[in-house]
Amino acid sequence: CHRECLLSFSWYADLDEARQSVICEMCFNLGLARLKAFKKMLKAVEMGNFAIASQEMLTSKWAMQVGNRAKTLADAMKRGIV
Repeated sequence: CHRECLLSFSWYADLDEARQSVICEMCFNLGLARLKAFKKMLKAVEMGNFAIASQEMLTSKWAMQVGNRAKTLADAMKRGIV
């Protein structure tokens, strides 16, 4: 997944380890195609607006499906800490 993210998102390599981990885990769980459907979240990450990215994660259907794991990953995205 890490390689897929590196090849798919030009900004991925510039993220800190915690945020790379969030994107990579989402890619692993959702698949790359479904991850790419998180357009607002990915744009926010690309722009460095991690608070908005976190909100986008939490308001998704995915968040309802994975429950507490979504909250943990959204917090890691927002704070940059795993």
